[in-house]
Amino acid sequence: LRAAIGQAVRDLFECKQTFELDPAKGGKTDNVKTLLTHTTKIVSDIFESVEQAPGELRTICAELKDAAVAKFPKDDLVRFTAPSAFIFLRFICPAILNPKLFNMMPDHPTETTARNLTLVAKVLQNLANMTEFGQKEPHMTCCNEFIMVMRGKMQKFLDTFSTTKASSSPAQTLSARTMASVYRFITNADEAQLTKLQKESTRASVKTLPDVLSKLKTALKKA
Repeated sequence: LRAAIGQAVRDLFECKQTFELDPAKGGKTDNVKTLLTHTTKIVSDIFESVEQAPGELRTICAELKDAAVAKFPKDDLVRFTAPSAFIFLRFICPAILNPKLFNMMPDHPTETTARNLTLVAKVLQNLANMTEFGQKEPHMTCCNEFIMVMRGKMQKFLDTFSTTKASSSPAQTLSARTMASVYRFITNADEAQLTKLQKESTRASVKTLPDVLSKLKTALKKA
């Protein structure tokens, strides 16, 4: 996580500008440029960090993708949305929203920074879900062009992340502390956020995510 988003999160903490787009909260459409500049930075860092991801995590995502494709063979995007729901909903976006909890920053963000982090996470989550903003958040639709432009690169990243090859570098050995953190992130992530995503999504692969995570929890308890 630090390799993927650490520097970008520090940059967000140092930025004093507001990214707010919602006119009901005093936002302006002009702020989209600053929002997308920081979002582009964090997306690029995530894409470039793929080879630093723990081999075990990539293996889990590969198995999630294979299982989802086997169950939903007619869904052309399930090979991407299955691993993205796990990687971004359970790890990357929660770390962006609360970097102190993930030991990435020593202090909690200010109110403005917290809102900026939320907006970046919103755009990133929609990009990972292969969905654009709609009428529920009309002020966010100005980000849709960015999502469409970056979609191909996100799909390539997810395909690479969830693919294991014999020629790949040996998987990193995770410490007991790291494994404990993985377990805590899986079991304690924001269930309200997951429920909201399930209700808003039309993809069967996302709606079955709780069952997948339940199996992961069971497997981790037996490990």
